Amino acid sequence: FFRPARPLPFSLSSIVMSHAVLPHHNKAQWSLAVGLLLKPKFDSTQALENAFTRFFGAEFSLFGLESALHELEAIQGRNDFIERTLPFIQQQALRIPEVFDDRNSLPLLRKHTPSTVEIPREAVVCLLSGAFFCLYPGYQPEMPQFNWGTLLQRGCVLLPAMLHYFDRVQESSPVGVIRLTRKVLESFPAWTESRKPLSSLVMKSGSIEDDHGALQADFANKYIGGGVLCGCRAQEETRFAVSTECLVSLLVSPVMADHEAVVIAGAERFSAYSGYHRGFKWTGPYADPHKDIHDQPLTQIVAFDALEPGYSQWTREAKLRELNKAYVAFLGSTEDPSPLPPVATGNWGCGAFGGDTHLKGVIQWLAASQAGRGVNFYSFGNAEIEHNLKILAQCLESQPAVTVGTVAADLLMWEGAQPEQLIPFLLGKYGSMPKSKVCSVC
Repeated sequence: FFRPARPLPFSLSSIVMSHAVLPHHNKAQWSLAVGLLLKPKFDSTQALENAFTRFFGAEFSLFGLESALHELEAIQGRNDFIERTLPFIQQQALRIPEVFDDRNSLPLLRKHTPSTVEIPREAVVCLLSGAFFCLYPGYQPEMPQFNWGTLLQRGCVLLPAMLHYFDRVQESSPVGVIRLTRKVLESFPAWTESRKPLSSLVMKSGSIEDDHGALQADFANKYIGGGVLCGCRAQEETRFAVSTECLVSLLVSPVMADHEAVVIAGAERFSAYSGYHRGFKWTGPYADPHKDIHDQPLTQIVAFDALEPGYSQWTREAKLRELNKAYVAFLGSTEDPSPLPPVATGNWGCGAFGGDTHLKGVIQWLAASQAGRGVNFYSFGNAEIEHNLKILAQCLESQPAVTVGTVAADLLMWEGAQPEQLIPFLLGKYGSMPKSKVCSVC
């Protein structure tokens, strides 16, 4: 078994109120898990399914696991999960009490408290192995679900990518740490009074996760990870599946408040894919190029949640909420380089949450400008938003007198009944309409 390269960078003395509940904390349950799931040698998925059924005292199908293994076999040309990968996952899960002993418990990123936890990537392998075997409590107030049971039983197109993670870390032990930070906005900008200049707004093609060096947006649920372990396949879920180490954030991050965001630094991307949502398809391994000379991944992902369906996004209160949420997400820290790298973002909150793409685009531009970042905007093929934001940026960036406060005041005042009129309204406020007219082609 591997051991962490250095002592875990947290201890019981650093815990003020709460810490993660780990499988071995319930000694009776842990003993049962060791005997039924972690120590036996299984020769088939049916034998593993029978062990899960005995462990839970109820029928436990592995239909989802078997479907994912067929998908992996179709692409890799082999299926050695039972003989090779499963024993490795068992070994890593068995190491949880050793890695997280009484001196090295795992503190939560508590609500309303700016805090950081660093977890060695080798230890993350152990924690996710326990999640595969569904060894964590099934429900904890204000915490995301961490067990993989729903995926193993019902299946999901994301599961092959998550299983591929175990193959990769078995081949080469991961180096470095995952750094998780809860950012809390303790004072709100006076948006209408801001004299900050508008930063660059650049329209991009491709994917956010390919924008190496930028702060990469995770269009999050307030419960980080969203439905990644329940079969959902939106932007956040896809990112967490292909950058599987992101899943450890579910174990230590209680629900986010309106003035909070969570940064995940150091998570490697392991999987390539094509398509999106129902069309997602795992296409094989991915070699993450964004690492330092010690093989530590350098990617920074920020999780920030938009207003959920059922709220009117056009009220002043709602727009202020979104401005402050995006602002805390995009704020830098004393450890960040200067100038700050741009944020790679896009249609935040505009899928299942039903947000307006133009409104959310302008809000993110203002928030990034206030935080001192440029914006690399990925429209994901939405020609309308790409065209309209581009001409808005061309118009406003040429006018130094137009500041964050100028646009914020007009945005907060505007309560148009027709959302498609937002961009023409802003263009009309700041001079002549560009030759390239606003379009509504989508």
